[in-house]
Amino acid sequence: MITLSFALLCAAAVLGGVLGVLFLRGAKRKPIPHAFALFHGALGASSLATLLAALHLGPPPSRMGTESFGRIAAALLALAFFLGLLFLWGTLRGKRPAETLVGLHAGLAIAAFAVLLALLVLT
Repeated sequence: MITLSFALLCAAAVLGGVLGVLFLRGAKRKPIPHAFALFHGALGASSLATLLAALHLGPPPSRMGTESFGRIAAALLALAFFLGLLFLWGTLRGKRPAETLVGLHAGLAIAAFAVLLALLVLT
């Protein structure tokens, strides 16, 4: 199940990269399509839910000190998801997300990606 969570996170990361490039084009350009952003959020939320379900069934076998990597990745993904919900709330109010929050969201998601990848590789 952790592999499925990682696969969903990979898909969300690819779409997030595209959204990041579109965001960096600036506010004066055509706005980012909401369907892409919602699909990115759905993939990220699915990855988090799958990871939480996998961790609920029991942590993966511990090798090389990886026993807490799953919980760390889940916490980082949850924080990134919370920031994504802030983006949704702001978008519904007609505001563009701040660049700092977008960078923080991306950083948290990339950190979760790296920790989850390490968990898969080292177990």
